[in-house]
Amino acid sequence: MDESLLVTIFELTSVLEGVRIERLEHASDEVVRVMVSKNGATLKKLSLRSVEVTDQTADHIIEACSCLELLDIDTCEELSDAAIARLKACGRFELKSLFEIIEETAW
Repeated sequence: MDESLLVTIFELTSVLEGVRIERLEHASDEVVRVMVSKNGATLKKLSLRSVEVTDQTADHIIEACSCLELLDIDTCEELSDAAIARLKACGRFELKSLFEIIEETAW
């Protein structure tokens, strides 16, 4: 699935509560930005495991996801320590990252 198709799909959604964007080669900051912009008010669980997102995405999640309960950023290697610290400091959701992963079965 290429980036433009992912963006188009998320542009057409507005009430998602849980999203897994995991290990997708074409997932990017832009894909996550669009998804969060359209669904941030309802999104409760978001997994970005192994997605190459940057600090820009972390800041967008903090700003847009008021209902987020769980964020999985395991092996998001492009995120800086400073961005991870901002996500933790936000305090609104549980943050799972490398060595903290507990598989969720009820998505």
